[in-house]
Amino acid sequence: MFSHAPFDASGFFPGPCFGRFGVSKNRALIVLRAAHLSHGPMQPAGEGPHWFINEPLREFREHMASTFMGSWLRCMDESGPPWHGGEGEGDYNFNPHNMYIPRKPEPVCAEFNTAGWHPNSSTLTLTLTLTLSLTLSLTLTLTLTLTRCSFSRVVDTIEYEMAAKYHANTKYVSTHTGSYNAALAMRMAEVGKGTNGLVYGDARFGGVKSAYWIMKEFGVHSAWDVKTMTALFPKKELVRLTPKKHGAFIVMQAEISEGFPPGKKVTLYGIGQRRGPKVSNPNPNPNPNPNPNPHPNPR
Repeated sequence: MFSHAPFDASGFFPGPCFGRFGVSKNRALIVLRAAHLSHGPMQPAGEGPHWFINEPLREFREHMASTFMGSWLRCMDESGPPWHGGEGEGDYNFNPHNMYIPRKPEPVCAEFNTAGWHPNSSTLTLTLTLTLSLTLSLTLTLTLTLTRCSFSRVVDTIEYEMAAKYHANTKYVSTHTGSYNAALAMRMAEVGKGTNGLVYGDARFGGVKSAYWIMKEFGVHSAWDVKTMTALFPKKELVRLTPKKHGAFIVMQAEISEGFPPGKKVTLYGIGQRRGPKVSNPNPNPNPNPNPNPHPNPR
């Protein structure tokens, strides 16, 4: 993960860019120890195992929500920075929960769920009329055009992916969805409440429950890839009815009015498409270990 020597004979290191081409291990650890927003490496009494992660992320989300004005289009995805250290709770030198994703260049990572806005801008035109009474009546019209450019391609929501044993206690699981992934999609989308916009994401977040609750609670449309969250989704019917020819597709429609005021409903569209033959992983991971840990103690 770290470079063990300077890039050249000058003895200078680059800035704190961590990873395969980053600073040396010793310097990186010094920077990391100084960057921690806690009083020490051990878990304080009464705090959860993510105490040194959750508070900085919460402050980041609140700051971004009060600073950036989004557009109508929002995207969510996962981010997996590589982690070559140990896994464990109670000490900030360890990652509380390692993820293993074989298809990634660095398969062992600390996973974060992220969301942000797509580029967009809108224009406001304000016309002011000024009348001057002289010997002759003179009317002067001034047109002022203001352009509001949404801060684009900026991630404003980040959430650490905790171990499954903590999922049931996260926001919206018990009160709304009963599903962690759908509740996660809600948390990623809630900053767009009232925009009447669109959020989209991959199979990590997408399903009927996600679409239903995001529309019901936030008034936001959504589009998803659906693979594993197939509850209430007509997966078998789409597979059976879609023609076999590559590129063929079929659309199925459903309406849900439960939980909405009279006359209101959410309309769902399920789309099946033949995408051609399966593509194999171009970079298969030769290590079959589901949780390799080459550096059990990063200190």
